[in-house]
Amino acid sequence: MSELSDKYESLKKTQEKLALRIKQLERDSNVMDYKRLNRELDNVMDDLYETYREIKLNEYNNCNHLAVMTEKKKDQSTGRNYYSVGCIKCGMNEKALSKSKFLRSVDENVMAESFCDQSFEYDLIKDYVVDLDLAHAIYNKIKENHPNINDKLATKYFEIALDNIRDIEVNESRKQSRIKRLGLKPNFKNWK
Repeated sequence: MSELSDKYESLKKTQEKLALRIKQLERDSNVMDYKRLNRELDNVMDDLYETYREIKLNEYNNCNHLAVMTEKKKDQSTGRNYYSVGCIKCGMNEKALSKSKFLRSVDENVMAESFCDQSFEYDLIKDYVVDLDLAHAIYNKIKENHPNINDKLATKYFEIALDNIRDIEVNESRKQSRIKRLGLKPNFKNWK
């Protein structure tokens, strides 16, 4: 028991020394500057988030959505098919609604907010399922090469490009080149 008492007293003295040193440091001008700058940074980060949120909401709410099906699920009890859609222009993805608010990214939270604020009206491109990252990358490449293209022609170019990607088998090296050209994540695999 004496051993535990000695350990307790030793820890108590250490704790008191540390608390005293912390109080001394809190009066130091560098530490005070550090704490002030951290508060300022927190405020700027809050403003940055809010500004980004407003930009994305504006983008999602003002987009003339061109949608693709991003997921197809079959309800086993009813036999009905359910689809999720996403926009190839702005990247808005209906799947954001299916995630818990706490598991969503910042963009997904803004998407969910936008879905709740407006009715998601869109023109559906073809009736097959496609990875939204791939669809968005193809659309962006089309817009990069044809900045003034209208939605109808962009949709045609998109359909042709996607069909070519899906129909023409290429080796792994060529797939990696496509990934790089389209700006997809290096481990992208959802071509079909």
